[in-house]
Amino acid sequence: MTLREKMVEFLLSNGEVSKRDLAEMFETTTHQALEAKKEAKVKSSCALGPRIAYFDMETTGLRPEFDRIICASILTYPSGEMVTYRIDQTEHEDFADDRNLAILIRDRLEQHHIICGWNSKGFDTPFLNTRLNAQGERRVSSKLHIDAMYHYRGWHGVKPRNSKLSTVAEFWNLDERKLEVDGQVWVKAQGGNTKAIDTLCIRCESDARLTAKIVAKTFDADLIKNIEKYA
Repeated sequence: MTLREKMVEFLLSNGEVSKRDLAEMFETTTHQALEAKKEAKVKSSCALGPRIAYFDMETTGLRPEFDRIICASILTYPSGEMVTYRIDQTEHEDFADDRNLAILIRDRLEQHHIICGWNSKGFDTPFLNTRLNAQGERRVSSKLHIDAMYHYRGWHGVKPRNSKLSTVAEFWNLDERKLEVDGQVWVKAQGGNTKAIDTLCIRCESDARLTAKIVAKTFDADLIKNIEKYA
């Protein structure tokens, strides 16, 4: 992300900031800060409705106290922008240090009004919060949250053979299906292998897109009756 993009993102997330303060915060000129403010104003005026984050994470395991985040993808609605953060492209002491990665994910999620995921209340969000708290960082702020998985367990009148993302994508006959990854890819990714992490990032982005498509189907089927805050 360029300096200009960082300034624009900051303005969109935090509202009005003077060009002098913005220039000082990002160690740049007031002219560059003014141009960023103009761009942020245009983007803000074009962004109608709430910002929704469809997100997914890949981790080294299921126990956040001992395991680590490998990557996370966040698809923003309505812009359609996909952002993926990965451990090998963030500042860290070693591969076990996912502190800055967790902070990037948290800060990006907090730029949205609604968070959507698949088993995100049962796994992704508590995993992220645990990694943050374990390293002395604050949790994700309370947000409206849709965990679409829970609408496919029979409680709302729809019950495929199971509530896995792959099964529900098949149930709705979506044009994209969940990507299966060989076990050796996970082993290599845990050791920092770049190509293996590339593969997991592709899967992560695919899962975020699938979640967005299924959430749309879930709304169309009138299965979502209310949205509550979580975290």
